[in-house]
Amino acid sequence: IEDLAKRIEFERFSILPPQGEKWYIVSPAGPYNVAFQKQLDVTMVPKPSVAATVFSARIDGVAQAEKQSFLEALMRRAEQDAKTGRFRLIEFKSSSDESLGVSCKKYDVSSEDRGNPNCPSCIYILQVHGLACLHPSLPVLVKLEYSPMVPQGESIPSVEKEGEAFL
Repeated sequence: IEDLAKRIEFERFSILPPQGEKWYIVSPAGPYNVAFQKQLDVTMVPKPSVAATVFSARIDGVAQAEKQSFLEALMRRAEQDAKTGRFRLIEFKSSSDESLGVSCKKYDVSSEDRGNPNCPSCIYILQVHGLACLHPSLPVLVKLEYSPMVPQGESIPSVEKEGEAFL
């Protein structure tokens, strides 16, 4: 990413890209509006990774009075997702966050990833740090996440400063 100060515009919102060196945009982004990957200068095998993603969706059927319940249900779903398939939940935490002046939930999920297609016999520790917010005037949910994934027992330089700035 060449210009870290240039906002990336979407139909209903804009964001700054992750603030740090060696981030690039992943294409295609899958279900996300945009996905970023950080190039890590490590030699370990299997290789760790760090991603940052943006997801938005219309939530037309959610009434104003139901928005907090919607965010709570979203957190329950995130916790359940970390227990399914190839994942085993280690820890899940979520809390309300009104620091942006809108209804948000901040969450942290740690899970074991057993069966990663890049290394099916490896066990990775996946840490997802996210912020899910409801647009203040439109029926839109916006989720931002950053997620280091490291082989069990290994470590990488911290990306918390870059990741938390992204959220």
